[in-house]
Amino acid sequence: MPEAHVPGNARTVAIALAVACLAATRTALGTSAAGLVLDAAAAVVAVVATLHAARRARPGRSRLAWRVESSAIVVWLLAPLAWLTGLPDAVATAGRVGLVVLWGTVWWLTSLRRDPWGRLRLLVDSALVGASLFVVTWELLLEDVWASQGGRLPGILAVALPLAAITVAAQAAGVALFEIRRRRRAMPVLVVAACVAIAASDVAWALGGTPLWAVGFALVTWATRVYRGTSKRREVVSTSSRLVYAPYAILAPAIITMVVQHQGAGVPQAEATTGVVMGVLLLVRQHATIMENRRLVRRLEATEAKLRHRAMHDALTGLGGRALLHDKLEAAVRRHAATGEPLAVVFMDLDDFKLVNDTFGHAAGDAVLVEIARRLRRALEPLGPDAAAFRMSGDEFAVLLGGPAAARPDETARVLLDTVAVPVRVGDDELRVHGSVGVAVARGTTTDSSDLLRAADVAMYGVKHTGKGGVAVAAEGQSLRLRALEVAPPARARS
Repeated sequence: MPEAHVPGNARTVAIALAVACLAATRTALGTSAAGLVLDAAAAVVAVVATLHAARRARPGRSRLAWRVESSAIVVWLLAPLAWLTGLPDAVATAGRVGLVVLWGTVWWLTSLRRDPWGRLRLLVDSALVGASLFVVTWELLLEDVWASQGGRLPGILAVALPLAAITVAAQAAGVALFEIRRRRRAMPVLVVAACVAIAASDVAWALGGTPLWAVGFALVTWATRVYRGTSKRREVVSTSSRLVYAPYAILAPAIITMVVQHQGAGVPQAEATTGVVMGVLLLVRQHATIMENRRLVRRLEATEAKLRHRAMHDALTGLGGRALLHDKLEAAVRRHAATGEPLAVVFMDLDDFKLVNDTFGHAAGDAVLVEIARRLRRALEPLGPDAAAFRMSGDEFAVLLGGPAAARPDETARVLLDTVAVPVRVGDDELRVHGSVGVAVARGTTTDSSDLLRAADVAMYGVKHTGKGGVAVAAEGQSLRLRALEVAPPARARS
């Protein structure tokens, strides 16, 4: 269920006084039919209010949660209807059970924990609260509730209903505490208070006292009034200290109660059984926490891999970037120095590419770069994994050739130039782009990757200064040997 803004102080005081007056009136009516009618009237108002909140909620789980909340209260109306009209007690029991079950569903929908293990942990923590409360209150209160029903099934229901309501309250409190920001907790806090009021009313009804169901539903109505729509939630982190120590804080009251009340005596069967259940729940919770942490680790690893890929690759073309080229080139240089494996670097600059951007716009220029990158990848595919293309910056590309792919780097450079020279169609325009290429081949004395890159760069600029549209292979000592290619001169055509 979405969270809300905290209302103004004056409005809060006025509503609180109204709820207090309602509580006093309901207490005065006792268990009479008029009191049940007041409970039903408060429930009807809450149904209308929750439906109105559903209309204001964002489509999706938030709106569905409010509708389920409304349905839960409608189901509860079966209880006063059965008591006032003489229908079987099973009808009233079904209404009260339905309220708790559907309210639990509301907070299952409300939680934005995408990890199913995180959701399971929320449910287990809520169940631990209910079990711990059972141990604490068994001899003080719930044992009398059990005895007052005069039967096993009615006794179980009389004890289970208030504990289930408290469990739902704990579930709502978990969402409010760990997912909702402090300034927006008014709505879930009011719903938690409503659950507590319903639980207390169930206990009072079982013992023949005055229930305050009307107060619980009035608190739900109040919650819809402070609701202002869905806001951004906090990420639930399973390593939070509050989440780590929560089960021990929950179990502490139950353990202390057992130790204090039963020193030197046997623990009653009901409490002993509950203790076993709590132990099982604790194991389930720890397993859920471990599985959630594993998922968190996988998410972090995936995020790290994605960030590493972004850092090493060009966002526009998808080719490797300058940093990735340097890493791979350094590794290739080390292999060359150790084993003599052939190694070459091809450096390509698109001639007069600025004219494309100035004439046709940067969007067209980007489209050309993407197409050039695709062609380079495709042209290098026959050479296998030993050949890879990179975008250095702007209109500059580099190709790393290793192993068998580096045997004839000048021929590979010609193939790449021919590939680039094919006109690129962008919309209704046909653009012709040519490039100048420099090639540097690693020699036996090559030990520095930056020297190899610089040699290819110098060779490429040698082509630029002697007419463009060709390939130059850097010889030892950085002298240049220009090899002109029979390709069309740089041109720009528009069809």
